[in-house]
Amino acid sequence: MSSKFLTSRINNITLKKENPEPMVLELNINIMEEANLKDYQKVTILHKKSGKIFITYVKSCLSGDISFQSPGVEVGDQIELLAFSYIDEKDLGSMESVHLYLDDNNQITKIIKGKI
Repeated sequence: MSSKFLTSRINNITLKKENPEPMVLELNINIMEEANLKDYQKVTILHKKSGKIFITYVKSCLSGDISFQSPGVEVGDQIELLAFSYIDEKDLGSMESVHLYLDDNNQITKIIKGKI
């Protein structure tokens, strides 16, 4: 039997520009790799200012200009990203959860990894 676990979390993402594709989060490829995220992976976004929750997908970009577009979300706002995966019971203990913390320039300041 499998259960859903938090496998990636990125805290304090600062939006640097508006994405021309509504409801698509573009993240720097280095951040995506560090967080074990894949292009077009389903993610949950928490908008810190409004408390709104968005379900969308993530795409990689080469620039550091993290972008997202949705009503009520503005450039300069901070969001948090959560990604979940189904993990089979037999794989528990061999899987890893990654939590990244970013500064205001979206540079990684802290990485916490833990076994699931």
